[in-house]
Amino acid sequence: MKLGNFLGKLKGREKEEPKQFLALVLTDEVVQAAVWSVLEEKTEIIAIGTPVEWDGDTGTTSELITAVDATISNAVEGLSQEPNEVILGISHSWTDKDGVLGVKREFINKIRKELDLKALGYVTITDSILSYLKMQEGTPTTGVLIQVSRDELELVLVRLGHIEAIETIGRGDDVVEDVTEGIARFKIMENLPSRIILFNSMHNLEDIIQNLLSVNWQTQFNFLHLPKIEALSQDVTIRALSVAGGSEVAKSLGFAVSESVPAGPGLAGPDDLPARPGPNGDPQPEPALLTAEEIGFINPKDEPSSPITTKPPFVMPKLKLPSVVFPTLKFNLSFPKPLWWFLGGGFVLLVVLVFWLIWILPKATVIISVVPKEIDKEVELTLSGTDTSINFADRIVPASIELITESGEKLIETTGKKIVGNSTKGEVTIYNRTSTVKTLAKGVTFFAGSLKFTLDSETMVASGSSSNDYVGKSTGSITSSSIGAEYNLPPGTEFTIASFGKDSYVAKNDAALTGGTSEEVQVVGKDDQKILVKELTTKLLESIKNKSSQDRTPGIGIYLIDNSVKVDDASYSAKIGETAKTLTAKLTIKVSLLRYKTDDVTTLVNSSIDQAVPSGYIRADLPSTVELSASTVDDSGTTVRGSAKVKVALLPVVDSSHIQSLIKGKQASSLENILVSSVPGYVRTEIVVNPRWIPTRLKSIPLNPNNIIIQIASSL
Repeated sequence: MKLGNFLGKLKGREKEEPKQFLALVLTDEVVQAAVWSVLEEKTEIIAIGTPVEWDGDTGTTSELITAVDATISNAVEGLSQEPNEVILGISHSWTDKDGVLGVKREFINKIRKELDLKALGYVTITDSILSYLKMQEGTPTTGVLIQVSRDELELVLVRLGHIEAIETIGRGDDVVEDVTEGIARFKIMENLPSRIILFNSMHNLEDIIQNLLSVNWQTQFNFLHLPKIEALSQDVTIRALSVAGGSEVAKSLGFAVSESVPAGPGLAGPDDLPARPGPNGDPQPEPALLTAEEIGFINPKDEPSSPITTKPPFVMPKLKLPSVVFPTLKFNLSFPKPLWWFLGGGFVLLVVLVFWLIWILPKATVIISVVPKEIDKEVELTLSGTDTSINFADRIVPASIELITESGEKLIETTGKKIVGNSTKGEVTIYNRTSTVKTLAKGVTFFAGSLKFTLDSETMVASGSSSNDYVGKSTGSITSSSIGAEYNLPPGTEFTIASFGKDSYVAKNDAALTGGTSEEVQVVGKDDQKILVKELTTKLLESIKNKSSQDRTPGIGIYLIDNSVKVDDASYSAKIGETAKTLTAKLTIKVSLLRYKTDDVTTLVNSSIDQAVPSGYIRADLPSTVELSASTVDDSGTTVRGSAKVKVALLPVVDSSHIQSLIKGKQASSLENILVSSVPGYVRTEIVVNPRWIPTRLKSIPLNPNNIIIQIASSL
């Protein structure tokens, strides 16, 4: 047994070393890690890693993982423990009302898998800083908090620790204009807090503060006093996450933490990120802890019809001549016997003729036009590709579904704009004012005022001398971080290096830095492809409809299911962001087309409509209007459930015998007054009297009601 172990047993087990945790800040510009622990009931920072830059707009997941690995490795270097439990501090832009955005969630999940990290929760950078400031100052913060990044400014209006408004402004050439625009968007009627607080993890904010101090903000906005403008330290983001965020995590893990940390803003809750104030200024709810599982860390007029009458067809009745008794007359005249027969027969024939002309011969068809009553009915039906006959019980009509393919192309002008050009390049002399050799890694940032350059390759600089500030030096090549002629700098320009002060490292260029150019070009906008696909899809769908209509078979109905359109293949002449004045898309779409027998639908609809006809009406002999609409297509693509909207005209049922008795023997001019009160919806009457040779002045409705045909017709 070793002596150390033996003494350890004699003296008792030494106090176990406090457990350590990681804190990791993630933005689209920089990542930074720190190690923290709970010591004497307080969260304290053990070590802080070097911030590592990356470009969230163009960088890949592997680049992000490399940057995170580098800053964590730097933070844990020399520590006896290698913690893997981490709290995350993320930008407000990485979230929405439902929590972490899907793309950012994937980033975080891949970081966890690749680096074997266990996420304890997350908090927005703004919330952790507000909590940290309260812990440092003793009171909740009131002011305008501005997070400065490379491409944008995030302005947060805070009163007594509560966020009232958040505005994000894209960075322009003038930071004063950017801040002015952001404050103007707050649309706050009361006085604004007289304090402006800036923070950033990478950039020197001194120039921005000087620009903001040169403005009389009281003349532009409702500040009670001229606001105090200050900047937080560059490491405030990681410190706030470790101390303020760490307190909340420690409590949730069961640690005794005496430091009073405000309930909000703290770590986000288990359901979502703290809700921001809405347009009406409603206060946001207090945030709470969001677990790792919640952010993704876990191992779908025609010819009238036959007369409407209740009488049977007319049958010629047998005639029974009346008995005629002639009185006995005594004349002294004497006629021959045949003459008497002639006179008697003539009289009988005359009577018969008169009877025939008045009672039997005249016939009339009376067409009464009425305004039809319309009913609308929606009949649910199923068009089935597997059934072969109509199923009235289940309202199934046999049909077939065809998949129609159509291809085409279309060209539109692009709408995007982009600045392109060349980066500035050149050499600088790097001076080491420290007493140790310094190796600068590839990609280290050089600053000339607000202009940023990066070192092209790893460069070693010899140590300096106490007698000469510029003894340790080396030459290195740098490239501007962006394009534009403003990066072309004259000889003798002095550069600061990364976050080092000039008393440690500095650089100068002996020759001018050249090559920087920029110009605006037309590129494919982010919505151009979507717009083009939408327009081309509409065009191809219309083409399919036209072809289907021209190819229609008599008696076969077609129905194009618009919502079944699918893009089968798509190609574009340029990608989003590429330089191009026009964009061409070639597209192939597929759409389902129904074919069915129109008689089948009519038969099914008629059986349903007949049940809906109200009492006292019958269906008019007019074509029904049928509109088909499909609602769902089953997974097999052979059955479509939809509906048929039907509009049917109804005519009133009239008592033909009653009408005949009312109008018999009447003149046409008197019929209107009789029929208005007897026939619902009466409009007019048309009368056809036969035979046609009867003189007009003698034409009237026949006296014999059996010779009157009544027809009810639609006035439409």
